[in-house]
Amino acid sequence: MRACVRIRDEADARAARDELRRRGMRECAPGQRFELLVVDEWTAEGDTAVQAARREGVPVTVLAELVLERAGGPVVGVTGTAGKTSTCRALEWILRQSGRKVAISSTARSANAWPDHSLAGGSGASVVTIAELTSTHLCHMRSVHPDVAVVTTIRPDHVELHGSVEAYEAAKRRLVEELTGDDLLVLPCDDPTTVGVIGERPARPCGFGALPPAEMPPGDGAFVRGAQVLLAWHEDHAQCDAPSAGTALRAGLAAAAAAMAVGVSPAEAAQALVAVPMVPHRMRAVTGARGITLIDDTMA
Repeated sequence: MRACVRIRDEADARAARDELRRRGMRECAPGQRFELLVVDEWTAEGDTAVQAARREGVPVTVLAELVLERAGGPVVGVTGTAGKTSTCRALEWILRQSGRKVAISSTARSANAWPDHSLAGGSGASVVTIAELTSTHLCHMRSVHPDVAVVTTIRPDHVELHGSVEAYEAAKRRLVEELTGDDLLVLPCDDPTTVGVIGERPARPCGFGALPPAEMPPGDGAFVRGAQVLLAWHEDHAQCDAPSAGTALRAGLAAAAAAMAVGVSPAEAAQALVAVPMVPHRMRAVTGARGITLIDDTMA
């Protein structure tokens, strides 16, 4: 079986070729017919090569799918219009602080957690793999089945990559379409738009977000009420001071909910949550000249 690899990053391309060889596939030469097209996460859904392959019935995939298929332990998949990287890195922090083994990209640009060549080779059964999955990962993946799916928020975006907002939303839904009752789905309890886009799923629900004053947590998850974070998992509960405001807090809440979904206790999550570090280039306060505080949000 022949495959065509169209990945611009050389290290990622080598990892994809190695994985294909491991599966007994050969890379085709230019002009030869192929049975699988492997693209990178920068490839638009409407890319001419992608569209031509699909017209001919040739499946399309990305390195992220090849990597995740070799994960030996639980996989946490994170998507959303914003907050993906911050959530993944907060989850990494909480898991490591709680003594768990973690597999997450160590080489993706700007601290992103896209599954790349640094995760090639698979991981052990006790290792939690954290995967940031963009819409242009998901739209090219043939199968997506994380053990825990996290959706941070969904708003209209990336029409230039998908052709329409509806196609963009459909790509995001790929993260949850294969979930079963054994899986967990983490959604924002205070964001009805996102919940509506995702729709009803058979996975076990878990929430995160802001609660009105005096309201109790609606179920399992991580919630902020005033200046307090409330963590609930079945009959176990914990609370801590809210570590910060805005995007960083929401990412921490989503990460704490996902951490509890893979076995971290509410008390462990609370202890780690109060010290979650900020991710570079994302609403990070930096001391500038003459003591002026600058906000580094260059990823925006």
